[in-house]
Amino acid sequence: MDAAPASAETLPPAAADEMDAGDAEDGEGAEDSAFQRTSSSSSSSSLVSRAASAAYSAMYSARSRFMGGAPRLSEAAPVRLAGEAALYRAAVAAVDGGSGGGTATPPWAELHAATAKRAWITYRSGFPAMDGARRCTSDAGWGCTLRSSQMMLAEALRRLQRAEAEAAVAAAAAMAADGELLRCFADRPCAAAPFSLHSMCAAGDALGVDSRSGEWYAPGDAARMLQRLVQEAATERAPEVLRRSGLRIWTNPVDVAGTIVRDGVRECTTGGGAAGWSGALMLVLTVKVGNESTINAEQRGQVLELMALPQSLGFVGGRPSSSFYFIGSQEERLLYLDPHTVHSCVDVGRDDDFPTESYSCAQSGVMNISDVDPMLCVGFLCTDEADFEALCERLGRIDPLLRLCDVVQTQQAEAAYDGGDEGDDW
Repeated sequence: MDAAPASAETLPPAAADEMDAGDAEDGEGAEDSAFQRTSSSSSSSSLVSRAASAAYSAMYSARSRFMGGAPRLSEAAPVRLAGEAALYRAAVAAVDGGSGGGTATPPWAELHAATAKRAWITYRSGFPAMDGARRCTSDAGWGCTLRSSQMMLAEALRRLQRAEAEAAVAAAAAMAADGELLRCFADRPCAAAPFSLHSMCAAGDALGVDSRSGEWYAPGDAARMLQRLVQEAATERAPEVLRRSGLRIWTNPVDVAGTIVRDGVRECTTGGGAAGWSGALMLVLTVKVGNESTINAEQRGQVLELMALPQSLGFVGGRPSSSFYFIGSQEERLLYLDPHTVHSCVDVGRDDDFPTESYSCAQSGVMNISDVDPMLCVGFLCTDEADFEALCERLGRIDPLLRLCDVVQTQQAEAAYDGGDEGDDW
């Protein structure tokens, strides 16, 4: 993720090589993103594919204009990225080269550098055809929830890797770790890419979710798909990035949404045996913040408080038919990485020097919290049992009347899900 990031100024308009007309009509991925970028996608000999690409781009732009411009960060207030103690502040305007000219220092240069370290995983075109009737070679128009979920998992692995690299004081090790991490998410059906789009869709089939490749997936389903893939990949043949961390994923059962069940977590982290806690834990909790079309005004502060916790990975959320990965906040403005950009599939090969520019984005999108749909998938990373207990203790301090995440010992019978059907979520 340390490669030169993609920027809004250098990339041409979005295009989706292999999206069919039906995907364009779904309206997926049309929102007022603060950045609409793409790399040149591979050329297609099919007139239908080119027409569908143009239709997707036109739809994206038209709906973005209709919905209005995105909010901007205020240079008067600091920005906090999820899980980080440091606050990012706009730098005082400065110009290199003296009064005779020069280049102005961007006010948010440090924030952009920190954002660029996170994996930006977006729509891809031209990847090996997926199994199934549609034989998809692009996920444009239907894969945003899967891409947002991939970004959250990638961030958890990045933090675990960076801790190792910093302990070793080895910059070369950090660069190699980035390539190793991205290879796990490469768009190809192979064991070396355990968290690829192909693997996620196959996991969805195995779990019996309603969607298939070429169709939109619900957020809770995406969390369970990653949980299954991490469990399956935890073998002696697992990629180093996963084997070293011992990462496990626990996600709440549907009937106890927003609830951490200690017995379930213990079974996950001990393998169901008598052994003690092993490895790191990623928690993914499906939370519905009220019954309105947006987050309740009374609970917006709790969403921001969750993002400020040191264990926070941010959350996957969005608007109807559009999913984003929210990574930070400034007052009631949220920063997010947007997967609705189509890049060509990257051949990661076996070398660590494959091009990573399209996996890095320095400038995040900005959205008012009042515009976010109330269904969220909130993520936390606990490096060990003590870190997990610290998280539970912090969650317990929140006012019970406004609390979004509860901690219980055993699974409760009563449903905490208000509305119940995940298929209706963004």
